[in-house]
Amino acid sequence: MSNPTSLFPFQPSTMSTAQLAAVSYLARYPGQTHSLYASQLRRWFAWRGLLQV
Repeated sequence: MSNPTSLFPFQPSTMSTAQLAAVSYLARYPGQTHSLYASQLRRWFAWRGLLQV
């Protein structure tokens, strides 16, 4: 049997509140909308990381 945590592409215990909110936000959108919003959020988190905000 596989490890139950391997079912998730993310680890909630290691995520910030903002990251958990982003995952929850994306969960409500299907298809291309989900892909677009996920891409935009990845860029935003990367930008935020560069600024160390």
